[in-house]
Amino acid sequence: MISSYSIGYALSTVIYSRLSDLVPIRKLLTIGLITLGTASVFGLFAHDFNMLLLTRIVQSAGAGSMAGLGLVLASRYVPIERRGALLQ
Repeated sequence: MISSYSIGYALSTVIYSRLSDLVPIRKLLTIGLITLGTASVFGLFAHDFNMLLLTRIVQSAGAGSMAGLGLVLASRYVPIERRGALLQ
């Protein structure tokens, strides 16, 4: 389960970062948070391992939006001289 979450998180971070060139960041972040929240609710009611595994993978796809888009926001809107303090 941990490996599937890590792989999904890593892939979605890259995908959301790349999609931010084409789609507004606000829309991508909203989609990611809704995906994470919805999968969390479904995971709460999972009755078997397969359903729990599926919801964790979908959760990782939503959670990856925050990591990827956070770095995109920092690189686009924070001046270069303040960026180091922000990313610590």
